[in-house]
Amino acid sequence: MTSAELLDRVHTLATLEAFDADQYLALVASELPTEAEACQAALATACEQIETLIARVMRIRLDLVADALPAPTRRVFASTIATYANDLPLLAERVRDVAHRAGVTAPERIAEGVGAAAREVLALRDRLRAGVLARMPAPPEPEAPAPEVTFADMIELD
Repeated sequence: MTSAELLDRVHTLATLEAFDADQYLALVASELPTEAEACQAALATACEQIETLIARVMRIRLDLVADALPAPTRRVFASTIATYANDLPLLAERVRDVAHRAGVTAPERIAEGVGAAAREVLALRDRLRAGVLARMPAPPEPEAPAPEVTFADMIELD
């Protein structure tokens, strides 16, 4: 199984709970090419696949904690979860707003559940991305600059 196949298996709560981040990171490491440029491209692809996984995981979590919200709204929150990584209070505010407009009886409870789900999902995202980015090859050492030519170097002495 490839790392991409392992991520693609996560579509339900059961497969999410069975997901092994360490196994995924080991698969990524085993699949990396040795050439630096190809390795960077493979790691960039892995990061994109992680973002796709995280949206799917958030959708699974939202279906559990925010089923009172309209399905299209849950899909929007799931697909944009990464944009809230540094502003979870904004996510909570928006969830409360939507829940209130949808007539949910306990919008604060829904917002708290979404916030907890978001923290969990974003922690998984951070862990996977950190593991992938740790494999990034070091940039090549810059070449030493040529010594500066001085006026004395330009004059030929006989």
